[in-house]
Amino acid sequence: MPMQAFLLSLLLASPAFADEALTFHVTTGGDDLRGGNDNVHLRAYGNDGRLVGSVDNANGLQRLADHTTRQMNLRLQPGVRWQDIGAVELVTTLGGGVGGDNWNLEQLRVTPASDHRRVLFEATGRPLFRFTGEARAKRFPVLVHQCSADAECNNGVGADGAERCLPTPRRIDGQRPRQCQAGQPLGCPPGQVPAADGRRCEPAPLRPVDADGDGVDSVATGGADCDDSDRNRYPGNIEVCDADGFDEDCDLQTGGSRDADGDGFNDSACFNWGPPPGR
Repeated sequence: MPMQAFLLSLLLASPAFADEALTFHVTTGGDDLRGGNDNVHLRAYGNDGRLVGSVDNANGLQRLADHTTRQMNLRLQPGVRWQDIGAVELVTTLGGGVGGDNWNLEQLRVTPASDHRRVLFEATGRPLFRFTGEARAKRFPVLVHQCSADAECNNGVGADGAERCLPTPRRIDGQRPRQCQAGQPLGCPPGQVPAADGRRCEPAPLRPVDADGDGVDSVATGGADCDDSDRNRYPGNIEVCDADGFDEDCDLQTGGSRDADGDGFNDSACFNWGPPPGR
């Protein structure tokens, strides 16, 4: 194998990966995998049966010794999530024949690379599967949301459509087990969005607008600015006594306060007549 390909295989088998990847926790039983020319490839398949991730020589050409566990990573294709996985497969390069290598897989656990606490598949046997020159590959079903009825499939998010408990599109080990499958999102016209129950459309939330830049959104978009074309009119602004009766604080019931001559009467300029709220 060229050195560049060898280094790439080591990189793909390292534990540092982006979220959209799977980690295979592989435990070898009483018969090791030699490495060198005898290696293991990892494959991942979507719920529709298509190949969505693959890495050759995931063991980095290294030996998987008896009674040891190795973590190996498989990057999924762009746009594929771990929730979309329907099956995983281990494919060996065992040659068989006299002196050929055999490998006992004792335990396999598959998790998202980003969260090893979430187990997508786990099985143990003595061995779980014995790979030989005549039995080089084994596929395991990954049923992330196995179910028996539609009622078990509600993900609590109404807007993404009603989930259904349906047989897998393709057979897995000769059977079509049932698993929760995503519903069809409700289509809404422009300006509307699905309601929380996912069964009807409702007006989309208003996008706040502050056209005059005074820090207060307009009344028309859910704010309190009575005049979003004038940055000097907004709730909380200080009222000023002026001959124009300008309403600075969006409240016609308030006015400025000024008694310059000290006669006990407020200045006649301290009044509001400004444009009505909502302009």
